[in-house]
Amino acid sequence: MTARIQQIAAERKLTLRETVLYVDRMIRTAFAGSPATVADEIERWFLGGAADGFIVYLTLPSEFARFADEVLPILRERGLFRSEYESDTLRGNLGLAVPPNRYTLARSEAGAQPVSS
Repeated sequence: MTARIQQIAAERKLTLRETVLYVDRMIRTAFAGSPATVADEIERWFLGGAADGFIVYLTLPSEFARFADEVLPILRERGLFRSEYESDTLRGNLGLAVPPNRYTLARSEAGAQPVSS
């Protein structure tokens, strides 16, 4: 099956993302079913080390609402999805320091005085 997917991607000059979307339409995955079934499969992949995150591909807003309302609470209950974030920025949540502004740094290193009006 992998060779066939590679062949299709090469013939159609698909990007990796386009290939995933194409295959997703061809093959039903274990990530379809009841909320408990989907949560079970996400947990199995995550705990098995097969994935450290997921891109949830949904085609309708109602599907997102259903996923958020029915699957995420199960994952939160199992400690697999956080309820709150430590910071309000991605940088903060990743524990990365805010880099100095290169322009402010250059001015301070040059001893420049602020322009007054």
